[in-house]
This record gives sequence, C-alpha cells and structure tokens, in this order.
Amino acid sequence: VALAVILNREPNCPHIIELLDWQDDPDCYLMVMECPKPSMDLGKFLKCSGGVISEQVAQYIMWQTIYAANFCCYRGVFHRDIKLQNVLVNPTT
Repeated sequence: VALAVILNREPNCPHIIELLDWQDDPDCYLMVMECPKPSMDLGKFLKCSGGVISEQVAQYIMWQTIYAANFCCYRGVFHRDIKLQNVLVNPTT
C-alpha cells in the first residue's frame, strides 16, 4: 500500500493505474484500484489477437510499459512483478 501511495503522488504517470482507496484489516490489506474501461490484461489481449500483434503495436505497448517501470524506479519503487497479467491494454486504441 505504501508503495502505491508513493507512486500516486503528483505528478502522476498516465501509464500507471491509480490507487483509489485502501484499508488495513487485521488479516489483509484491501486495495481499491482504478479499472479503466475498456481494458483487458495483455495476456487476454494476445489471446484475442490470435497470439500475434503487429510490431508497431508491440513497440507501443513496450514503450508504455518501460516508461511506467522507469517512473516507478524514479520514485524509488522497483515493481518486481511486471507480467502479462499486470499490463492493462485498451483494446480499442
């Protein structure tokens, strides 16, 4: 939760979803995250695309992912869990 709060300070990164609220319960942390519509994770996007995307689309997705990861590092946060399920894609754009 603390790392998400650090990342959501101004100025924000447009490529990182926002932490809207959180709660500290005795057994767990509850985090309410932004859920852009329409969106799907990159794994599902690849499946819907038949496992193939154009080089231009791949470059654009990778540019945004690397930009977001660099932003995290700049804020002192190393993501450590960048994977298909953690990259959201707007399938219409």
